[in-house]
Amino acid sequence: MLVVTNSLAEPNEAHWDEEDEAARLFYCELLDGREIGPGRFVIGGVLIETGHERRGQTARAPVEHPEEVAARCWNAGYTVVVDDMGGASPAAAIAVLDPFGLRIDFQRSEGPLRPLTRR
Repeated sequence: MLVVTNSLAEPNEAHWDEEDEAARLFYCELLDGREIGPGRFVIGGVLIETGHERRGQTARAPVEHPEEVAARCWNAGYTVVVDDMGGASPAAAIAVLDPFGLRIDFQRSEGPLRPLTRR
């Protein structure tokens, strides 16, 4: 397993606008999601809630091309985790840490993703 980490600062009210913008950039631009409320984003039809209280926790997000998304996150300076599972699986498990330290495990989706709809 390869893990490269970044040091994340503790919460600070003066930086909330910057953190909010960082979350939007991460989830909307890098993960192709959409914001539905403060700290709430939809990625591939899955709701992900983020924030400092989620640091160290894990969420899962379906993505069509995990390697490409991981590369975008890496190039933007985010921590990417790649676990080849000891060669037991043909595809490596890929995850990225969001701006608050929430681990997002990528699940390879089959084909185009459908938007989240309310029933």
